Amino acid sequence: MPAGTAMNWMSVFCELRHDIKAGAYDPGADLPTIAALAGSTGLTKHGARRAMERLCQEGYAQSWQGKGFRVAMPRLRFRLDARQPSFAEHARAQGFQPASGLIAGKPMRLPRDLANRMQCRAGTDVLWTETLRKVNGLAVALSIDYFRKDRLNGIVETIADTGSVSQSLAIHGVQGYRRDRTSFETRLPSAHEALVLGIPRTQPVYATMGANLAEDGAIVQVSKGIWRGDCVVYEV
Repeated sequence: MPAGTAMNWMSVFCELRHDIKAGAYDPGADLPTIAALAGSTGLTKHGARRAMERLCQEGYAQSWQGKGFRVAMPRLRFRLDARQPSFAEHARAQGFQPASGLIAGKPMRLPRDLANRMQCRAGTDVLWTETLRKVNGLAVALSIDYFRKDRLNGIVETIADTGSVSQSLAIHGVQGYRRDRTSFETRLPSAHEALVLGIPRTQPVYATMGANLAEDGAIVQVSKGIWRGDCVVYEV
């Protein structure tokens, strides 16, 4: 849009929509601020805001207080099945490029509130990891996992090397596994979760938890997932 050229807000909206659909802006990328858009198009700030709000209404953009406007994130769909393919398999099946990376990992004692879920006594030695999951280079989820140390000792280092929990389980002898069930709730993110996922604390997230069972039926992992509510859709 040439600087100084006066346009009406609908024309500006249509041009921005065309640019987004044509790939001129990547998903999650920042869009012009209201002041910048008004300055480059000759719109009033009210008109510029109308154009941006129309983009949000039609699903091309999203806005958070204090973070301006961004191109809407792609929708990643998951099914709440008893046996689930990996995050990477879900993402690739929908045409996305997945990636995961270990943020932190360490030995710890199993928290009391997870003892029943893992069918172990509170204080049992476990291995804890935090892994950031991305699609097309954009953060969509934070995975917090607790592994049985007596069966999976060294898995933290393996996850750091492979970037994949599923591959790491296989390397440590858990060739096949299934999810027993998945609990599901919506809530606001903690300060740490919002920072890692790049969202404001006013953006709801999906918080999931499930236990993974080895082929012999023993629980080897309890996994918590914090998923961005603006780009993840769960289906039953």
